[in-house]
Order: sequence, then structure tokens, then C-alpha cells
Amino acid sequence: MPNPHPAGTVTIPGLMAEAQAAQKAGEAAQAARLYAQVLELRPDHAGAWLARIEIALGRGKARRARKLCEAALTQCPGHRVAIVTKQARALEAGGARAEALALLEDLSEAAPGDMPLAATLAGMRHRAGNLDGAFAMYGRVLDLRPDHPGAWLARIEIALARGQGGRALELIEAATPLLPGPQARALEIKRVRALDAEGRLSEALDRLAPLRAGAPGDLQLALLEAGLMRRTGDLAGAETVYAGVLEQDPGQAGAWLGRIDIAQTAGDPDRARALAEAGVQACPDHLALIARRAGLLVHMGQSGAAIAALEAALETRPGEPRLMLELARAELAAGHAAAAEARYAACLEADPDNAQARLGLAEAHEAQGAPEAGLAVLADHAATGPAPGLKAAELMGQAGQVAGRAALLDRLAEMAPRMNEPELLRLFKLGEQADHAGAALAVVDSLGQRARISPLVAQFLMTRARVIVPPDRARALQEALESRLAPSRVPEFRALSAALFSGPEEALAQARADLPSPRDTQGAALVGERLLDAGHARSGFRYLRACVARWPGAPYLRRQFLRACIETGQLAAGHAWLDRLEARDAELDTGPDRMALMTQEGRLEETREMAEARAAQGLKTLSPRQFLDLALALGDLEASTRAAQEVQREPGAGRQNTAHFSTTLHGAQFNELRLYHAARDHALQAGEPEAEVEVRLARDFFFPAKRLVAAQAPRFGPRPGAGETVPRLIFQYWNSPAVPEEVAALMQSWRDAPGFDHHLYDRARALAFLRKEFGTGHARAFQLANSPAEECDFLRLCLLYKHGGIYADADDRLTGDAGALIAEGPGLILAREPWGAVANNVIAAPQGHPLLLWALEAAGRSLLARENDGTWFKTGPGLVTRATASWLAEAEGAADQGLTLLSLPQLRAHVHPHVRLGYKSSGSYWNARDAHAPGALVSALSGLAPRDGKNAND
Repeated sequence: MPNPHPAGTVTIPGLMAEAQAAQKAGEAAQAARLYAQVLELRPDHAGAWLARIEIALGRGKARRARKLCEAALTQCPGHRVAIVTKQARALEAGGARAEALALLEDLSEAAPGDMPLAATLAGMRHRAGNLDGAFAMYGRVLDLRPDHPGAWLARIEIALARGQGGRALELIEAATPLLPGPQARALEIKRVRALDAEGRLSEALDRLAPLRAGAPGDLQLALLEAGLMRRTGDLAGAETVYAGVLEQDPGQAGAWLGRIDIAQTAGDPDRARALAEAGVQACPDHLALIARRAGLLVHMGQSGAAIAALEAALETRPGEPRLMLELARAELAAGHAAAAEARYAACLEADPDNAQARLGLAEAHEAQGAPEAGLAVLADHAATGPAPGLKAAELMGQAGQVAGRAALLDRLAEMAPRMNEPELLRLFKLGEQADHAGAALAVVDSLGQRARISPLVAQFLMTRARVIVPPDRARALQEALESRLAPSRVPEFRALSAALFSGPEEALAQARADLPSPRDTQGAALVGERLLDAGHARSGFRYLRACVARWPGAPYLRRQFLRACIETGQLAAGHAWLDRLEARDAELDTGPDRMALMTQEGRLEETREMAEARAAQGLKTLSPRQFLDLALALGDLEASTRAAQEVQREPGAGRQNTAHFSTTLHGAQFNELRLYHAARDHALQAGEPEAEVEVRLARDFFFPAKRLVAAQAPRFGPRPGAGETVPRLIFQYWNSPAVPEEVAALMQSWRDAPGFDHHLYDRARALAFLRKEFGTGHARAFQLANSPAEECDFLRLCLLYKHGGIYADADDRLTGDAGALIAEGPGLILAREPWGAVANNVIAAPQGHPLLLWALEAAGRSLLARENDGTWFKTGPGLVTRATASWLAEAEGAADQGLTLLSLPQLRAHVHPHVRLGYKSSGSYWNARDAHAPGALVSALSGLAPRDGKNAND
């Protein structure tokens, strides 16, 4: 306690001066007592009242501040505006922001010229998330006091929050002459951030350099610099800066998060997880780090571990909303949709305005096949922002609400400038699905205004443009998009573009040129994938085996390695690798990978049992379509019926899929399975022996044919040395004389086969051959084909029956020795697919084989009758499977020397089937769905490419 003032020396000015000095020195309690003495001498001293209220607010005593405001209003009615302004601040501090805002809004109308009131109202609107209202009110503050630092800085901050870097730069230029001295540095930092928002990263780094030099210990500037370096692609430089920050202060969560992002960008989840664990240790209460660690675990296939970690975190922070939401997300990712639904509902009940909980609840309903329930959750919220609007549009598509979806897409198109990149891509896809060109155009226009884009967006636009934009403009677009990518992400985009334009060999060459020795999993996976796409399966296997040994935790790299195991037939190596991963990390869920390998091995019953067990445990399992594949492959009508219903109800299916399900291959197979079972049951009830029923029905139905082939397949495996019966002829087909360059390159692999004569047929030559060798009926059947696929299916049967030899599809590459292929065994050489069908893309045949005669006659009848069966059944693998089963039944013992059946891995020892060629992405590809896009969309995509050095929107 200070010594009391001597009698007669106490004056109000003296007390005020002493109180202000104490307040300035941080002695709030002493200052409050001195102001109280002033009020004892003069109860209507407004300055003392306002000072006492400010001290109470500064000490977090909102209730005390409100009582002082009430007392001050009775004593100083002439200072109502100033006192009520502080009363509103006290209300906000006490949790009554809505009441505080209402008070200030009313007061502002009565005192529009009061600058402190305007500043307080602007700040409160800002904190309430009313950016438009706050921006306008800060403008009023500046009208009243043009050099108000807080108002300028806040307006700039709002522009940055909206992603309006250009507007922020305009405000900075206007503020600079008005805010000299200490505020100039704050403006310059915001200028750096605005340049960053505009994608002018080099300029931003140049502006930041003197600020960093002047304050080398400023960790916030260091974090800003590291973020800029990351976005320019200088990951090593950013890592160094982040590490330096953490050396000074291990509690800087932003640096941990930045390092985690770098590891993820490099495709190294093991390192990202280790950093997340270290970050949580250093910052145990930082929710973003806890959430990031959980998200990484989910990404690495360890949803159970993520759930356990979040539940442990919630034990020390019961009811923490962010952790609750993250736990619900992990549960949803793990397939526990009902648990996620309950948790999201609890979050929403606790906070009805929680937009993330509302959106998550809608997604949980969607995951359970209830789009209408999801829409009910989003009712009255779909137009409030991009995220709920996009989800509502997706759910409307599933629920068949066509008119409502169109209206919502109109509103979403207006929101495009506010959307982030993933949201824009969702909007584009929704526009495609709904035939709503306006949505897709809004996306392209919005992306055209952005100086920097992600590889995901660049690849998406390039893929779409390759289909619908003229080649020269598509090439120009490639260059334009490449210039807007971070340098570290350019190689993957170049490889994708090379694949689209020139095919997988060119893509591989591009990847090897850009990444001669990949230093991260991103580059390694890119090279490995391109090796496999180009048909170099054995090289790809060796390369990827070395890569996964170096980076064992990278999921995408692991998937590519398992793909290499499948394509080289080294399935045991895939299982062995998964065994090692499980030994290394017991929490890693390898179930989906195991099922992929088991399917390729033909272990279909085991795969289904495992999938059903995982579904019962709530673990990630097969999709409804994969369950349908299994049920169909096993000929299980009851399970197929359930799975078909699930396919039509699954998220994203929509009423369109339900209505047209029967026209899909899945639908056609399901319908045939039903017809087969009905015919079989009828025959058995009539007393026909089961064995005879199966043989008879195999002539007309795929499923019994597949079963008969499978039963006898072990007899007809490869038998090298049995004698060569296939003529050394190779046939291929392209419907027009002009063969695309990349297709011609694949054909060259067959043309170069030593000792073989290569014959290429186009449509005119095919018709001439059929008329000469088979007559007008066969030529007519060829002309009635519904597509080039049916043309070449029919032609190959005729060519091989007449001449014998090898027929290979145009997208198959000869990677081995054609002589070794025809030496695999005697007779007709065919390959069986994992699901049991007999493939027809590569066939090696002796001349005049009766199986081919059966197939070509059946195909000819179907074509002449203009049957509605799909290509797969009418002329493709479905037909060849039936022909094989029928011939086996008729040939009996003589079949041993007439047929050789290869597995798909055995065929891949000689041939890389179905190479991913660029022409399949172009509008000339006969299966291209997007070849006829709206002209406005074609123009908009073309406009993203520069013309005469300028973008179309410049």
C-alpha cells in the first residue's frame, strides 16, 4: 500500500496523474484504487469511470466491468456513447456477443460520427465472422480518422482472408503514406502475404529478405519465409528454416506442421508420422498437431490407431469439439459410419452452428446409403457456403432431385471465386454429371484468375482438355499450366501430359529425363508407375522393390509395387512384402492389399470371406462393385442380388445409375445370371440330369461356361515342347487407314517379331477379305457391328480360322518373344482372366480350329440378328468363354492336344495387355464419353492458354 497523501494535498488532477502513471507502469490494482479515490471526490468524473472499466476489462473481469458501466451511466449520462461502448465489450467478454453487437448497432445509428464506437463495432463484427460488415465499418473509421492504423491493418487482413491479394495490395499502397514509423513494418509484412496470395512468390521472397535481415530472431517472419519457400518448390530450403525455428523454440507448432507438410509432399509418410509424433510431444496441447497425427494414421491405413490416439486425447480434454470431430472423421474412414453419425450428431447438438459437424453428419448418412437423410441435415444450409452446397448437390444427384440440383448448381457457380481447389474440382465434376455447363464454366473462369495452381488441378484440366480441345490448343494449354506450377511438381505434370499426347513410352522417357535419380517417394512412384504403364513390368518390379525397401511406409509406392507383383505374376513376392510390413508395424492394415493379391490368385471364396469379416468388424473392405464382381464370378445369384442393390444405392450412384444399371457390364452379367438360374431350375425340375443341363446351357450362358472351363483348366496349362502348331503370322486391326503414332509404335513391337509375317487390316481391307473368303453374309455381319470393338472381335475369329496365327489388339505390346508365346503349348492358345472369363485380346491359333468356327458362327448370327447384348457377351470374352466350354464338351479326350490355357500372369510374360495409351483420352477414341462438350467450355479451356503472349483473360 502506498503512503496516504498528507492532508490537504489531495487534488483530483494529482490523483488522476498518479493513477495514469500507475496504469502505464502496469500497476493495475493501484491505478484502480486511485481512480476510486477520484470518484469518491467527484462521482461524475467520466474519465475515472472509463479508466476503471478499462482496467477491469484488461484484467478479464467482465462482470465487474458491466457493474461499473451500469454505475457510470447513472453518474455520467452525458458520456453514454463511450460507456455503452465499453459495456458492449464487457458483454462480449462475458460470452454475450450477439447482445453486445445489437447494443452497438443501435448506438452506431444514434452516433454515426463517434470514431471509438465505430472501431469497437468494426472489431466485434470482425470477430463474429461478419467480414463484409466489418470491412464497411472499418471504412467508416477511416472516414473519421484517415490515419487509424488498426482500421487499415484490419481491412487488409480481411482482404487477405478472402483470398483477395490484389485488393490487399491496393489497400497497402493507400495506407503506406498515412502510416509511417512502426506501422510501416506491419504493412510490409502484409504486402509479403498479399504477394503470396497473388502467386507472386519470388517478389514476396524479395520483399521479405530485408525484413528477415533486420530481425533475424523473429520466428514469425521465419515461418512466413519457410511457407513461401515451400510454395516455390524449395522444400529443402523450407525444411532448413523450419528446423532452425524449432531449434530456437520447439514449441512453435507452425514449424512442426510445415515440416509434416514437406514430408507428405515428398510422399514420405513414415517421416511425416515421426514428425507428427515429435510435434505432439513438444506441443502436447496443440489440437492441430493432434488432428494431423490422426489424419496421417488414417492415410497410412491405420484408422484403428488414429481412433485410439484421439480417444486418449479426449480423456484429458473431455468434449473438446475439434477432437470430437476428428474422431468422427477417423471412424467414418474406418467404415464405422453409424458410430461417426452418433458422434457428429452429439457435436451438432452441443453446437447447432457447427458447420463441420453438420457436414460430417450428412456424409455419415451418405456412407450408409441414405442421401435423403443427409439432405435433411443440410436443409436451409446448402446455400450458406461452398462445402455444404457441394455436398447437398452430390446428395441430390444420388436422390434423383434433378430440378433442385440444377438450381443449387446455379448458386454454387456464383460461389466459385470463393472456393478452394478441391471444391472447384467437385463443382466441375458435378457440372459434368448434371450436364450443367454453367458450373464447369465458372470453375474454369475462376481457375483462370489464379496465378498458382496445384498439380491436381493442372492434371485434371489437362485430362479434360485433351478430350475436347483441339490438339494445338491443348499443347499450348499444357505450357500455360506448367508455368503456374511449383517447380518441384512440374515433372509429374510433364509425364502425365506426355502420356496423354504420346503414350506411355514417351511419358516414361519424360519422367526419366526429369527425374534421373528420384530423391523422394513422389518421384520414385512416378517413375515406377510409368515403367508399368509402358509395359516394362519386370524392370518396374525390380525398380519398385528397391524403392519400397527404402521407403516402406509410402502407401502409393506400395500400391505400385503390388501392381508390379500382379503384372509380373510374382504374387508370392507381394504377400511376402506385406508380411514384412506387418512385422515392422503391427497396426498397419494390409487387408485391402491382401484381397487384391488373393483375387489375382483366383482365391475368390477366401477373398469374399475376408471381405465380409472385415465389413462385420467395421474395417475398410471391398466396395459394393467389388462385392458384386466376386458374387458374379462365383455365380452366386443371392449374393449378386444383394450386391447389385448396394451398387445402385452406393454414394454417387444416383437414380440415373439405377435406371441404366442393366446397360452396364455388371448389369448385363447380373441379368444373365438370373436368366441362367431360371433356365437351370426349370430344366432340373423337368428331370434333366444336372451335368447335361450345365453343358447345354453353357452354349448360351456365360456362367455355366465359365464353370466348365474352370473345372478343366488345370489339364490345359502351359506345355512347352509339345510341338508348334500355330503359323508364324500376326494379324491386327485399326478401323481407319491412319493409325495414331502411339498405336503404330505398339504395332511395331509385333511387326518386328523375328520370323513372323505381320498383316494390318483396316475396315476396307477387312470387308474385302470377308467377302472373298466367307461371302456376303459375313461381310454384312461385320458391317452391322455396333462399334470398332465388335468389328475387330468378329474379324479376328475369321482371320484366325482361315489362316491361323496370332491376333493381338492394337493396345497390346509384345514384350517377349512371339515364338515363345506360340511354343507355350499345343493347339489354340488362350488366356483366362482372374474372374474366370477367357480373354480374346491375344489369341494364338492353328488354322481351322473348330472352337474358332463355333465362335465366329455364333458372333455372326448375333450381329446379323442385331441382338441387343453388349459387346462383351456378343463378340468378346463372354462369347469366347462359351465357345471354349462348348468345344471342350464336344472334343472330350481329343481336346488335350487342341487347347492351351494361360493365366494372365503367364500371358504377361510375353505381352503387356491394354497399354494405357493417350488416344483413349482423346475425342477420337470410340469410348470417349466427353467428346461432345459444350462449345463455351471448349473455348474457356482453350482460353487458359496464352495467345500472342497473353492469357485470354488478360
